[in-house]
Amino acid sequence: MADVKEMEIEIGYFNLERDRGKNTFLVPKAVLNYGLIRNLELVGEFAVEEPPHGSVRLIDAALSLKSVLKEGVLQEKDGISFSVEAGPLLPSTNTEEKRFGFEAIGILSGKLSALTYHLNFGGGVDRANTNPFLIWGMIGELPIMSKLRLVGEINGESVRKNKPDNSALLGFIWDAP
Repeated sequence: MADVKEMEIEIGYFNLERDRGKNTFLVPKAVLNYGLIRNLELVGEFAVEEPPHGSVRLIDAALSLKSVLKEGVLQEKDGISFSVEAGPLLPSTNTEEKRFGFEAIGILSGKLSALTYHLNFGGGVDRANTNPFLIWGMIGELPIMSKLRLVGEINGESVRKNKPDNSALLGFIWDAP
């Protein structure tokens, strides 16, 4: 959670998707968190995609509010943390996603020995056809050195009338000074 009047910037991973012999490049997803007041932040996110045919386009843009409902491990206190994040999914420059959507998610965070975990569950309506969807995720963080953590994540999204979209990620978090 970003402190009041402070901004956190999260940069995701580069992605290459190959479908029917054609490559699509996805530049890292960016998430900007700005602390509005104690335990409330404004979250903006987006990604940039370069498909095999066509120009570069802005995708997955969203604007939401994130609020801590129960302080805990993420606020350096005892016990489980619980927060919610909700807001509009903004229209994309992708021709199939020209509408507004909506997403809301609950985030439960805790600690088991040195492992910090986050369990996410939510849903909403998509930008393409206002189809309802469910999203879920599990993230684990394990300290390696004082400013470096190993992170594993699995998550999924299930949109009505579409195949589920599940993924896994293994990476590192470096806490810059």
